[in-house]
Amino acid sequence: MKKTILLLFLLLSSFLSIGQKTNSDDNLIPWSKDRKLKWSDFQGEKDNKNLNSGTMKAGCCAAIQATGYYENEILKYRVTNNFDKSLSWTTHTTSLQLLEHEQIHFDIAEIFTRKIRNGIEQLIKEKKTTVKDYSLLINGLLKEKEIYNSKYDKETDHGKLVETQNEWKVLVAIELKKLEMFEADNSR
Repeated sequence: MKKTILLLFLLLSSFLSIGQKTNSDDNLIPWSKDRKLKWSDFQGEKDNKNLNSGTMKAGCCAAIQATGYYENEILKYRVTNNFDKSLSWTTHTTSLQLLEHEQIHFDIAEIFTRKIRNGIEQLIKEKKTTVKDYSLLINGLLKEKEIYNSKYDKETDHGKLVETQNEWKVLVAIELKKLEMFEADNSR
């Protein structure tokens, strides 16, 4: 049973990074309340094959990854949210409003990273050990994150509606604060 859970986490860590290629750590920026994105972080190439990128001025790749392991017969986990510099791009490096829009996307990924950490903690407390339990939790929250991001883009017109974006900035900050106890310690 323990090997099944470990295998689940290893598989999920591969699948949760949809769109993320294997990169060296120097391409990844872990989410931190003290480190905001800069335009120089956007080092990838614009994907002209993506129909949505035709009118977009920037693309943010924030990848959530879950990795499980056992330590002294106790299930441990690490769920991370990283900005991938090599897959994030921009064609407009002067707009602070657009940069803030992309930062909020990264912050939204952090909200769902914390929700996954919370959910995994609850599953462990409930002694849930099946692959299905963890898959349902994580996949459900990842789908919810995509819906949340789409709503954010639609309501802010991809950052063009300044007042609405400011409202979202406050909303996202409140959500991050509510889930503060599930913030990762990136100093490890």
